[in-house]
Amino acid sequence: MFPEFLETVGAWVQVLGTLISASGLTIIVLEDDENSLEGNSLTLIGNGVEAFGNSIQAIGRTKKSVGEDVEGILGAWFQSAGNITNSKASYLIISGHEVEGLKLDILGDSIQSIGAFFESVSLAESDLLNAEFASQGELIQSLGAMIEAMGVLSILKDEVDEGTQIQAFGSYAQLAGATMTAIAFTKDFLHKDQQ
Repeated sequence: MFPEFLETVGAWVQVLGTLISASGLTIIVLEDDENSLEGNSLTLIGNGVEAFGNSIQAIGRTKKSVGEDVEGILGAWFQSAGNITNSKASYLIISGHEVEGLKLDILGDSIQSIGAFFESVSLAESDLLNAEFASQGELIQSLGAMIEAMGVLSILKDEVDEGTQIQAFGSYAQLAGATMTAIAFTKDFLHKDQQ
């Protein structure tokens, strides 16, 4: 049960991180300032929390599958690496290196998207009680991360208003997907705990 516990806790930690990050991006949109210290600070913290949650999930999946769930394990580590990259990108933006930070942000979002897609494939083939729901949640996260990357690309093309709005939309898609996955893991954990 301990690996399933780690997966469930990691999923909810990831939800918390996506909520913090989405809040930061919302502040950036509302202040109409892509260099908002408050917004970028929350995004930095949120991505760090997400990375921690993904790492907990990766450890749980590794312990549970003894290396058999390669897509799921790699996916969780990829998402963690993408979130760490996004945190570094936010730090660069806060430090006044906006272009470098935005380019790094695209890379981080892309890595996250690949990781969430791997996890979606893994969950679709798993014995999880709500495997399809969890898989769909990861797929939504994957699409959300890619939408965020497209928003950042728009910002780099001087389409700042549209880009920040697209980026915020992508972050809320990730929040919805992460929540779906966390609910599926929780239902599965509680079901197995009752047996």
